[in-house]
Amino acid sequence: MTLSVVARIRDAVLPNRPSAAETAVQVSGLDVDAYGAPVTFGPARWLVCFVPGLRHQAWHRLVHRTHKHVLMLRRNADDTWTLFEPWWTRLLVRSIRADQAVKYLRWAALGDALLVEEDVPGHGSQLRGWANCASLAAFVLGRPYRVWSPNGLFRRLLAEEGVKRVDVRAMLGRLTAPESQDGRRRAPGPDLTSSGPTSWG
Repeated sequence: MTLSVVARIRDAVLPNRPSAAETAVQVSGLDVDAYGAPVTFGPARWLVCFVPGLRHQAWHRLVHRTHKHVLMLRRNADDTWTLFEPWWTRLLVRSIRADQAVKYLRWAALGDALLVEEDVPGHGSQLRGWANCASLAAFVLGRPYRVWSPNGLFRRLLAEEGVKRVDVRAMLGRLTAPESQDGRRRAPGPDLTSSGPTSWG
């Protein structure tokens, strides 16, 4: 008798019996939302950057002339940034300073950038198996796209309603502009800290 058959019989005989996981949650006093998470987050906006390679690699000639790699940036309310960058050997996720973000934005200015909102709870799947920078970025964004190249992801996202191109050069100009007379810098570009309409400040 297989485990699935045993489970079906158990559920038929004891339909209201909570699982071990459900019991543990009840004992811990955790409140769980509709998606099975202990904390509910709204969809975040990401600056999805399609960039050229910084060092030549043999496979670069097989893909788009500019869109060799994908990384994502998100500005936080405290003026730090969150960086998501898949490498061949690891997944880099870091909170970085504004001056460090400027370096990544300069890289992004050499390619293209899109302002994309996450799909919550998402429609991606871990069963896809393929894990490169494009597929991992799509997964973080909750997209079901089966893409293998950065340019493939760029075209799919650009076709979506609500996705906007971002002029990263103009954004850099605002971010690095000297302080105004009241001591405040101008807003660096699109509001990446919350959902809703894009704000340029």
